[in-house]
Amino acid sequence: MISPALGHAQTVTWHTGQTYNFSVSLSPNGCYDWGGCSPWIDLYTGDTPYNDLYYVPASVFTYSGNVQAGQLNVTVEVAPNVPTEMATFLAEYQCDPASATCPDMNSVMFSEYSFPVQIIGCSTPSISSVTPDGWWAGGQQNITISGGCFLPSSDSGSPSQVTLTDGAGAVTLSNVSVVSSTQITATVNVTKRAPAETVTLTVTNTSSNGASQSATASPAPVVLPVPVIKWNGRTISGDNARNQSVVVGQPVELTTTPASLPGGFTVSGSNWTIPGTNVQDFSPPNSGIVLTPTQTNKPNTTYYWLYPRDAMNVVYTYCATDPNGSQICESPEAKAVFNAKSPGSLTLATDDSRLALVEKLDACNSPGKLPFLEYGDLSGPAPGCGNDEGPPGIHLTASGASSGSYVFAQVVDADVSEYTHATGPSPTSCGAHAGLDRSFPYEAVEKQNPQTAYDGPQMPLFPNALTGTRTFHASMYLLWQPDQLSGTATASIPVPIGRQDWQFIATAVENAKGKWERHGILTASGDEGEGFVPSTPDDNAIYGYPQWTHLVSNVCGVSQEVQ
Repeated sequence: MISPALGHAQTVTWHTGQTYNFSVSLSPNGCYDWGGCSPWIDLYTGDTPYNDLYYVPASVFTYSGNVQAGQLNVTVEVAPNVPTEMATFLAEYQCDPASATCPDMNSVMFSEYSFPVQIIGCSTPSISSVTPDGWWAGGQQNITISGGCFLPSSDSGSPSQVTLTDGAGAVTLSNVSVVSSTQITATVNVTKRAPAETVTLTVTNTSSNGASQSATASPAPVVLPVPVIKWNGRTISGDNARNQSVVVGQPVELTTTPASLPGGFTVSGSNWTIPGTNVQDFSPPNSGIVLTPTQTNKPNTTYYWLYPRDAMNVVYTYCATDPNGSQICESPEAKAVFNAKSPGSLTLATDDSRLALVEKLDACNSPGKLPFLEYGDLSGPAPGCGNDEGPPGIHLTASGASSGSYVFAQVVDADVSEYTHATGPSPTSCGAHAGLDRSFPYEAVEKQNPQTAYDGPQMPLFPNALTGTRTFHASMYLLWQPDQLSGTATASIPVPIGRQDWQFIATAVENAKGKWERHGILTASGDEGEGFVPSTPDDNAIYGYPQWTHLVSNVCGVSQEVQ
């Protein structure tokens, strides 16, 4: 017998319950007719043959083989449920002594090939995790399947097979690679219109000498759909969605899907991108207008645009949290295009009487009349004592809107009443602290012409005074509120349009006969400064709305305004 001459190769992996086919090239060396040669195959445990060797029992390892044209063709079957261990495969061949083709009658054996074998003692795969386990619709995602007893692609037998099953037929698999007995990588492809659903992922180990073994991922992976934006129940996002139109000041109430997800997943991490100047809410308490910022971190949102702008892309995305608490971000975008429309070319015109008179008005709680310096020609009760009559000093009339309603707000910037006296300290002054005039909205609006606001500041002339001067500066703000939007119970809000600054400065003097009369130059103008000034989002911290911190308060003892 000739001593075996072993060839060496890289370690291969054999799994229990699997069959492996391969070929070994042989050199004849003394056997001239291959028809008389038969293979001799052994499997040993231990590091190398003939050194602390142990045969693997036949119940674990069986083979069949033949030699043809210099090739040793081998089929190896590994029995199920054998332990994990290292072994050495040894392939030899011998000539049949009874064959006339051999040079002598002695048995001649040649060892031609060997390689190390890693036997994996399992047959049924297991899946511990799929990462990520949420798959976005409309794209590709690389996934990793972790577990055990996977049949690698490098094995001589068939590698583990991965299959996906979903109800919509929207998920496919590509680039599957069994990296090792504990890891598989692949690429998941999900169509854009795939619904929210669970997907059955199965790893199968095929076998030619026994039933195939498989494992299914649990919990099941989930398809995470492209979100959808809806307005008044209508879908307004997607490839074929049309541009939407809304008038500034009207509510935009948007909802989204998915609201929930299967497989224990939840919608989390919602995010809206809403261009343009917008707010969620508007409230005008006595301490000043409060604007609530638009909420952008919830699945649904309501807001108002304050200024017109076209082709605004409103975008929504979300994240999903799986049953283990892992967050997957972020979804493909849902986009809706909006045009925020203007109410028209609105403006505010002034009509000044340029008339300052001294009139005696009826006192509230005492008999007789008291003299007042007033802007306009008002008669009747004193301020705060009833409804006066006659034309006020200034009218401010809005125009340009074909629908909706005008809203006025007047902010008093400065108001001082200054007196001189025959005796005592001279001069003295009092006035109203700057703030919102009366209330919001402004009350002094003509009933028959609600587009017109008016004012006529008045100043009491006290008996112990010689002169009285009223200096009054105010800004009348024009706002516009659209009609109620059809299909919603949510009210519209007034939006800023612009302001008109105006002033009244006049002096009254008591003459030698003890009668009060206007004196000097009258300064009364609705065209103070720049005339009507349109609002802009950059005017102040509240986007061009009027600002105040309190109502006008009177410190002169008599109300300063027409009631």
